[in-house]
Order: sequence, then C-alpha cells, then structure tokens
Amino acid sequence: LPGIPNLHSHAFQRAMAGLAERQVQKLYGFAAKLTPELLRDIAAMLNVEMLESGYTSVCEFHYLHHAPDGRPYADPSAMSQALIEAATETGIGLTLLPTLYMTGGFDGRPLSERQRRFGHGVDAYLGLVERLRGQDSSRVRTGLCFHSLRAVPETAMRAVLEATRGQPMPIHIHIAEQIGEVQDCLALRNARPVEWRLDRMPVDFRWTLVHATHLLESEVQGVAKS
Repeated sequence: LPGIPNLHSHAFQRAMAGLAERQVQKLYGFAAKLTPELLRDIAAMLNVEMLESGYTSVCEFHYLHHAPDGRPYADPSAMSQALIEAATETGIGLTLLPTLYMTGGFDGRPLSERQRRFGHGVDAYLGLVERLRGQDSSRVRTGLCFHSLRAVPETAMRAVLEATRGQPMPIHIHIAEQIGEVQDCLALRNARPVEWRLDRMPVDFRWTLVHATHLLESEVQGVAKS
C-alpha cells in the first residue's frame, strides 16, 4: 500500500506537547529556545513517530529561520539544514517549505520582537529558496510557502511568484484558520481570505490552502474549480 503523506507540519511544535494545555501563549517563548541542533533532534524524533504510524513523507511548513534575536545564522539556511539532516537520517520523504513571513497583520504592522526570527525580505527569501533547491534530491524537494495573507503583503507575494515563474514547485499558505483572520481580511481587503486569494492570484494544482477552515460554500466551489 502507498504510504500516507503528512501535508502540514511544524516540526518544532512536537516538543511543545503537554506544555500548552491551558490558554497561555507558549509558542513564542518555546521557539526562542531552539537552536539548529535542537531542531534537528526534535524533527528526527517526529519523523520516526510518523514513519511508525504509516506516514512516509512530510511537508514541513518552516518559518523558524534565524537566531532568537532575529539575526541570520552564519549559514542563513542553518535551521533548514537541520530539517534536511533529520529527514535524511530517518529516511522520510521531505518537501521543505521555507516560509516567507514579513508583517504582523493585514494592516502591515512590523513583526513583533517575538516574531523577528521568522522574518525575511523578498530578496533574502528568494536567496534561501535558491540555496535549498540546489540540494533537491529524490527524497528531498523544496517548495514555496507564504505564511498567510496577513503576514505577506500582496506586492511581496507577486514578486516571489514572478521570480519563480516556470519552476514547478509546490506552494503552501495558511488561509482561513481563525474567524478573526477572516474578519480582519474583510475589514481591510473587502473580501474573505479564500475569496481574495482566488480573485487576485492564480491558484492551480501547485497550491495547498492550509487551514481552509472558515469558508463559505462559494469559496469551497471556487477551490474545487481551481
């Protein structure tokens, strides 16, 4: 039988299990403690657990790029390399999705201090993607990833898509995970996230719309037609 693909993973969050059972924001504080070495070990543990459960490949939605203070590591791809090493060591198939993360909301506010290690400019992001694509193999491939509509301005998204036009890479995005996200998009863009996405940019077989949770029937039909 074919193995099962896991289409959406944030590997580092596996080590948060049991720490977030109450309504307290643990993610940022936990993420700030992680080094490339720790990320590699956590991802390897997770990969083994997935393999034991019948998953043979994983799409890693990866936005934990820089040091905790927001400065790039000496090797700007250090955190990505940790994920590649973990996949290679354990034998799982990996689609690595380095994630573009630029703003803290639909209104374009800058990233908070806790989000700085997630952030890239367009040129730096494209450089990272190109560097990682040079390591693609039969077991590891690189895709494109936009964190969300609130975290990537339209101009930046278009610039990345234009720069990679003709390259058959998968593209992933968080799209309508929370009601508040939908409400903010309506208020500032006069459209729901999936509605805006389908109307403003080409969505085809390369796209995976992650957390497409709060959709109208018309949006569901639009996704199906794409």
